[in-house]
Amino acid sequence: MKIRYMAILAALLMLSFSACNCSDEVENGDNDGVGDAGGDAVGDASGELDTEMPHDGDLPPGGDTDVDEPWDDDDCPTYQVECDGECIPASVDPDNCGGCGVSCSDDQACSGGVCIDADTCLSGEDYQMTACDRQCVDTRWDEDHCGQCDNACADGSGCSFGTCHDVVEFDGEPEMCEDGGPPIFFGEEAGEEDLCAGDVASTTFRWGLCSCESVIFQHDAYIDGFDSSVGPYVPGGYGGGVGANESIYSDNRLEMTGTIWSAGTDPLGMFQESWVGDRLYTGGDLEAQRELIVERHGYVLGDVDGDPLEFGGTLHLSPDSDYDPDRVSYDSVERDEFDIGAACTECEPEDRIDIASIVEARGGNNNDNDVIGLDEDLLNPSELGGETRIDLPCGNYYLSGIDVDHRLTIVAHGNTALYIDGDVHFDHRTIITPTADAELDVFVAGDVTFGARVQLGSPNYPALMRVYVGGDGGLTTDHRFELAGFLYSVPGGADFGHRLEVFGGLYTQDYDTDHRTAIHFDRRILTVGDQCPDDDPDDPPDETDDVGVPDDADADIPDDPPDDDDPCRTQGNSCEDSGDCCTPLECTDGTCQLEGDCVGAFESCEEQAECCFGLTCTEEGQCEVIP
Repeated sequence: MKIRYMAILAALLMLSFSACNCSDEVENGDNDGVGDAGGDAVGDASGELDTEMPHDGDLPPGGDTDVDEPWDDDDCPTYQVECDGECIPASVDPDNCGGCGVSCSDDQACSGGVCIDADTCLSGEDYQMTACDRQCVDTRWDEDHCGQCDNACADGSGCSFGTCHDVVEFDGEPEMCEDGGPPIFFGEEAGEEDLCAGDVASTTFRWGLCSCESVIFQHDAYIDGFDSSVGPYVPGGYGGGVGANESIYSDNRLEMTGTIWSAGTDPLGMFQESWVGDRLYTGGDLEAQRELIVERHGYVLGDVDGDPLEFGGTLHLSPDSDYDPDRVSYDSVERDEFDIGAACTECEPEDRIDIASIVEARGGNNNDNDVIGLDEDLLNPSELGGETRIDLPCGNYYLSGIDVDHRLTIVAHGNTALYIDGDVHFDHRTIITPTADAELDVFVAGDVTFGARVQLGSPNYPALMRVYVGGDGGLTTDHRFELAGFLYSVPGGADFGHRLEVFGGLYTQDYDTDHRTAIHFDRRILTVGDQCPDDDPDDPPDETDDVGVPDDADADIPDDPPDDDDPCRTQGNSCEDSGDCCTPLECTDGTCQLEGDCVGAFESCEEQAECCFGLTCTEEGQCEVIP
């Protein structure tokens, strides 16, 4: 299908990428100017967003890439390849950038497995990446480049907010930690370890934003996607979708490159100029008071009220739906009997990820605390006495809670899980992140509150950081929250009292904000389960239920979805039709894919219109990241 409109999205809601001040004592101010990925300001002098939303047919800008095909190595952890018998973090290694022997030049840096110009490392007020030693690093916690390039911390100290501080001394690390250690497994009862962290993440996080109840945008919102395994973030990439089990309402400008799915009977309302790059689903009326463009198909069980309202594909209506053909355009219209199932399937009490039980099961001696000498009460309240850094090796670690009144940096160095059997509260700046050759899953049985700015994960590899919050109060903060990872907070939800920019994704009980929202969904999360053992790689994971999808004669929507008790299949799993796949994935050429009917990266193409958003059809006949 030819893409008739493409948003020029580089400026819209690229939130506050201004110059970095990495001083340990300086708190960045609230500058709402807008910049591109390189940090160039494009907002006006007042710092207000440029709210123009043009659609002139051009493709969004892209990043440079010298990689001919995405890297993958089943014998090494996520983002790594085996070079000369050693697993290498090819996402950041400048001598093996995206593949063995791919070397970046002196004026380049390795980011997302691609050699990019060194001055285009993602650097700004929220996410501070700096080009050091041909890598894009975060000088707030990088031990070799602490505060500035080539400022390495001495033995016995570690980098925390750009300054070398004391580290918590442990007794060593588990013997299994070679090459990052085995994948993390956990269960909901002591002695059970039947859930692989990668499988749970890949089947849970399928949307840029997923809400068990409603989504309400009272300010501008922009949701797009990228794949952090084949290049750094580029605005406008395919895959950023929003799903809600009840309703979606937007009072301001809304743009997304993926699918919008409102399963409830309340209206799907968009009251300013909006653009949807894929499909639209609503179990109620569709109300659009300003221009709404949907690039592909629409499925509406209620009435359609919009002027103008344009669908690039087929508009599917129920037999009783009403619309004005003079105000709504489409490629074709069909009336069908269909249902629209839940977008978010881990919501009902019997379906939720049972975080409290997972944490409880890791208590006692069912963890690696004794192996490294970690006291479960170390941070509840903090006994550290001042700003400190904690380096965790691979393994499963249990804490009774976290209550910290000083700056703290926690860095994971392997396949690591942290189980917190209580509430989490930070009164000062905090960083929690994995390194590029690690993965970190954090399970919090209680509530999470931030009394200061907190950073979780790295925008270089968001899929490696996952946080699950199970308390009835969920996550609450009135401060800036740097989420470069994935957050699941059900049933407590998440309350962000500040503008929000996410590299990764959100899964929450509900979402209601009067601040700007920008979410850059990392599609790599859909394949992090590839490292989990599987007797039959074509068999799907077994943690989630399938969702209902509309009946449709179109090949990409199945007539008969599988039973609710059957597991849905995630990215790359085999399928017979789209009913086998986790929403919003579709069955394409026998496998579940997010791309729908467009051609993904490094796949063959004949013309530009075949390629997914953010890709271009090269002379060699491959869809690749736009140079």
